[in-house]
Amino acid sequence: FAGTEAFLILGHEQFVHQMENAPAFSEAAARTYLRGRVERHVHDHGEALWVSQRAESNRKDASYVLHLLPSELYLRINEIALRRRIDLTRILPLLVPLQVELGNLGEPAGLPVLLAVEAGAATQLVVGRTPREILFTRTTLASWQAEPARVAVEINRSILYAKQQFAAVVDR
Repeated sequence: FAGTEAFLILGHEQFVHQMENAPAFSEAAARTYLRGRVERHVHDHGEALWVSQRAESNRKDASYVLHLLPSELYLRINEIALRRRIDLTRILPLLVPLQVELGNLGEPAGLPVLLAVEAGAATQLVVGRTPREILFTRTTLASWQAEPARVAVEINRSILYAKQQFAAVVDR
């Protein structure tokens, strides 16, 4: 790599992505609620960098994916980049390219789809509607090669959850 700037797509067991429902009556109320969730996370797990991403909800409240990266992990990654004279401009969760992939499937709009991607020793599951609507995401600490039965169970659980919570029948 001969450049000086880079961004990183990160899938890591310490990079937490949790679904949160927040009040839907205003963006300010949702931000306040999410800040409270982050403060509880920080209290329990230590300082974290965070961002929220809107997700689809079939309820009256708003749904978000809250991405929480421990500050200590970020500092270690950034230190490695800086030692190589690379400016780390952003860190993206693995969910971002998977959301883009939902839009590239060529399926009709609104079709429920499950994506399962192995990343190291974990499997990232995303259920959404095409082209880019996220219903929910899960990370299973199991690989397809080492524990295929466990991954299959988690995929089936995700399909059932999509049907129960979002009335989304996933067959792709």
